[in-house]
Amino acid sequence: MSSLKCLVVVVSSLLIGTASISASAATVIHACYMKTTGAVRIVPAVSDCHPNEQAVSWNEEGPAGPAGPAGPKGATGPAGPAGAPGATTVPANLAALSAALSTNGGVSSTGATRMKYIGTCMIGDIILSVNGYGAGALPADGRLLPINQYVAVFSILGTNFGGNGTTNFALPDLRKFAPQGLQYSICVQGIFPPSL
Repeated sequence: MSSLKCLVVVVSSLLIGTASISASAATVIHACYMKTTGAVRIVPAVSDCHPNEQAVSWNEEGPAGPAGPAGPKGATGPAGPAGAPGATTVPANLAALSAALSTNGGVSSTGATRMKYIGTCMIGDIILSVNGYGAGALPADGRLLPINQYVAVFSILGTNFGGNGTTNFALPDLRKFAPQGLQYSICVQGIFPPSL
């Protein structure tokens, strides 16, 4: 029998015999194969083989293969603890501005709609006044208006401030920005602003 066939038979026999050994899968087995006689002996390291023997090792770990595809995304973990509260210092200029803004919902000191605006204004212009207008100009309070009654105003504002654009639209809501005792109103009757 050729020496290579003999090596295969001997190594196969050793593999079957060592399968019952309770070594971990990471254990590398080394042997020395005598080329002339076909004898095989298990050794601690291939460096223990004689010059007339061929070193043989098996159960070796090869190089790492390519990474496999990513698995499915796992469940979201629990929420972390709440962070420390941030700084509560408001810059002086904002604190002063905030103190000067309305605390009554942006309604004028004379009431939201007690007055009629009789001046000439451009439709869509914003008026800041101590008077609360309910005709000619309306409070800029985000209210919805019917398009069919305020066609000119709708043609300027559109749905920039809300509304569905088919039956109604909204006026801007400037109540939070009104100074104390004053009210923002928007001109709804007057001169339509000409184009350039």
